[in-house]
Amino acid sequence: MRYEYDSVGQLSHCRLPDGCTLDYRHLSGGRLSSIDLNGSRLTSHQFSAGREQQRQQGLLLSQYQYDEQGRLQAHSVSQRDKHLFQRRYNYDANGNLAGINDSRKGNRSYHYDPLDRLISVRGATPESFAHDPAGNLLGQNDLPTANLANVKGNRLLMQGDRHYDYDAYGNLIRERRGSGQKLVTEYRYDCQHRLIGVSLPGGSTASYKYDAFGRRIEKTVDGHTTEFLWQGERLIAESAENRYRSYIYELGSFRPLAML
Repeated sequence: MRYEYDSVGQLSHCRLPDGCTLDYRHLSGGRLSSIDLNGSRLTSHQFSAGREQQRQQGLLLSQYQYDEQGRLQAHSVSQRDKHLFQRRYNYDANGNLAGINDSRKGNRSYHYDPLDRLISVRGATPESFAHDPAGNLLGQNDLPTANLANVKGNRLLMQGDRHYDYDAYGNLIRERRGSGQKLVTEYRYDCQHRLIGVSLPGGSTASYKYDAFGRRIEKTVDGHTTEFLWQGERLIAESAENRYRSYIYELGSFRPLAML
């Protein structure tokens, strides 16, 4: 990775590990105006009062509206003046998301208990939830509600036919399910409680490696290895035997912008 900055310290150029280049253009005031990939326009952006109002990605145009508290109120996506979908959001007095009006999926409303825990969703696919006094989820939809004996130390011990075992540090080490609980998935951890291995009932195995900062840098699933490259805390690329992917983020955030 190589970076270049403009006279006021803003990122202006970046060379990715695969040789691709990104050029960032900013408006006066520092707002991002556009990003070019290898000399071709990747995205363009319009801001107002510090909030993104419009984003163009190829033929897709995304537009955003906000309420007086800065919360997203509407989001629409169009292509060549043809509306693909639109969503509108509303909130309750406590700031919880109360409803979504989706042009493709219809309306959904969300309902909460006095502690602001989600207890039901109404719409095309209704959902319901039950919690214990500590906020642990005990039941969902028509599944049997767990009793408090199945949640010890805020760790779930059983859900349906699934039984969970933990080590002395609270890490999940085993999941047993199926007839006679014969389908067993096992998890292994290193001395820093990072997951380093998984074995599945069918015989598949996975292993994981980390760098000195705790970032996962490699996984191997049934002999096939994928390597991960990082920029600080952001994953910027992954490389496998026949695949290479780069990830681009919105400036100064962890929100993904594009996958190359």
